[in-house]
Amino acid sequence: MTPSSTSALATHIDHSTRLSPANASGPLAADSNGRRLLIVNADDFGLTVRTSETILRLHHDGIVTSTSALVLAPGFEPTSHFLADHPTLGTGVHLCLIGIDPALSPAREISSLVNRRGALARSWHFLLPRLLAGRIDLDDVRRELSAQIEMVIAHGIKPMHLDSHQHLHLWPGISTVVIELAKQYGIPAIRCPESRSYKTERPPVTVMSHRLRKEIAAAGLLTTDRFAGLDESGKAVAATFDRVIDRVPAGVDSFEFGVHPNAGTDPDRVRYAWGHRGREEAVGLSRPHLAATLVAKGWRFGNFSALQATAPASGS
Repeated sequence: MTPSSTSALATHIDHSTRLSPANASGPLAADSNGRRLLIVNADDFGLTVRTSETILRLHHDGIVTSTSALVLAPGFEPTSHFLADHPTLGTGVHLCLIGIDPALSPAREISSLVNRRGALARSWHFLLPRLLAGRIDLDDVRRELSAQIEMVIAHGIKPMHLDSHQHLHLWPGISTVVIELAKQYGIPAIRCPESRSYKTERPPVTVMSHRLRKEIAAAGLLTTDRFAGLDESGKAVAATFDRVIDRVPAGVDSFEFGVHPNAGTDPDRVRYAWGHRGREEAVGLSRPHLAATLVAKGWRFGNFSALQATAPASGS
């Protein structure tokens, strides 16, 4: 990035401005300049070492302001210490109940989440039918997700928010557990995924998103006004990113864009056949003058610590 655009990003990163909680009425409070909050969250920190390095670079030389740690992945342990060294990069936990990497909990303690070999379901396609059939024990979910949060905390990181791999916390039952854990561990914010697509397969996402937003608010927790990154998952390249940002409605005062940048050539990513265009995302997020352009359009940059709870404390 150019010196001028880097300066613009540093000037407008806001880590303390207080915004209304999700259950507040009326528009969210803006900062003194009337700017809207933009959180650019890079998922999958720890997927591989090079993925973590890319996210850190995009925090320094791009517009990434937040990340979510995927503690089950092999790159988390060797790169986790960098998170504590970068306090302006807000860190959340990318809760995971699926995939090719092993769970933290012993298989005997989360038996409804694993198969006979102790492996988690490969994707949501395999987990959700079991959840909907009542074959997933939510105590198992709670046990494993607690272990993941505690792993992040044990590495000296205070999580600012929770989200989940493949957005599984949209689903009833899992959402309840995630909200309970956020309150238990004092984590103030939860991502509320949503889709702007009106294709026939999308309405369930909209219904679940509205329900989750209400549950977050009822718990006195926080979320941004709007979210993008579900429809664009793995393909939030420059043109897509710009189009989504330019279409954010005027009344939206806090917006999260979830992205999945990576280093491109990375032999450790071969085992994850996701088809993401992560290298193109990384290039788009580090374009010269992008930060200055967004500031000129009325955005300010921040992480989830800019969403400060103003709701009554639990039990009051």
